[in-house]
Amino acid sequence: MSEQTTTASDEIDLLHLYKKLKQITRGWIRSLFKALDFVLRNWLILLILLAVGIGVGYYLQYDKKTSKEAKVLLKVNFDSGNYLYNAVEVLERKISERDSEFLMSIGMDSLYPAVTGLTLEPIIDVKDITENFEATDRNLDPILRYVEFNMEEEELYQTFATDYNYHYLKATLTSKGSKEDLEKIMAFINSSPILKEYKTNAVQTIQDKIDANQATIMQIDQFLAEYLKQEITPNSPPSAQYYVERDTRPDLLLTNKNELLLENRELKNELVFYKEAIIPMSGMEVYPAEKTLMDKKIIVMPILLIVVFLSLVLFRHVYFSLRAIANREDA
Repeated sequence: MSEQTTTASDEIDLLHLYKKLKQITRGWIRSLFKALDFVLRNWLILLILLAVGIGVGYYLQYDKKTSKEAKVLLKVNFDSGNYLYNAVEVLERKISERDSEFLMSIGMDSLYPAVTGLTLEPIIDVKDITENFEATDRNLDPILRYVEFNMEEEELYQTFATDYNYHYLKATLTSKGSKEDLEKIMAFINSSPILKEYKTNAVQTIQDKIDANQATIMQIDQFLAEYLKQEITPNSPPSAQYYVERDTRPDLLLTNKNELLLENRELKNELVFYKEAIIPMSGMEVYPAEKTLMDKKIIVMPILLIVVFLSLVLFRHVYFSLRAIANREDA
């Protein structure tokens, strides 16, 4: 008896489900037919809106001058990351405020500046962070563990943004923007008197180190020449400038010379990047900005007009439905 009751109950549930699905399918078909009927009744209006939208979109799209953009790779010297971010923030604010006095002072149009926006994006390299710590620093290991297991890339960017050595400067420009405008931006960033003095002192210190190393290398060469002379002709009179001892090891002198040569090469390479506190590593080229969907007015405008029309039709339908309900309640 119980099994028969269960079977009957299952059959009722399946029948109910079938009826429900049939009802839903009929609802979809009915809605589709109403939409098709609406299009057939208003095809002329929809066609006119489509044509007008395409025409207006074509005019707006091709009459508008294309904006430009640039992406410049910057190298930060002298631990001036904080200064770089502050300088770009000041520039961004002054441009948005149309500060005529400031813009004129850096050679930009005060009414219609060619640069419309600036942003900085660091190139994340954990090595740049670890260089700020000694190898035996106990704080280094916990930081690396936290970075590896707990921090997302965005958090890492926010926390150490100014500590990285390389950054991308992204600029948006008007259609009149050019490479010269980016050069003006870089000139302002590097205009700090303190940074200029720091750069001069740093360059002089490196140059003095190179000169000192070079002098030591010359002394080593002269000493080795005297050593070879004594080895080849033991009875020759010794040099008045150098005294060569019997246990002299020329291999150590050659090792020291090679170390000094290598250090000088690295220092000279370093000087190449010390022309300014912040230097562009890539060309400051300006390119047409990538078009977004909103820039494709030929597509956007027809859709917008049709959506507005459908919204008005829906509003009218809802309004008359509510008014009919209100009239029935009053009656």
